[in-house]
Amino acid sequence: MAEDERNIDDPARLADEAREIVQKAATELRALRIPIETEPPTTFKAD
Repeated sequence: MAEDERNIDDPARLADEAREIVQKAATELRALRIPIETEPPTTFKAD
């Protein structure tokens, strides 16, 4: 991994790093198969 030349507190660098972390976590979550039975029950309330 190439070392980033930007300042450690540079907002653009921090945003890029946060975006990478979020995208990696999202990819891992999408790979999981969750059975529908684990969904909480919903209550229908007519107005």
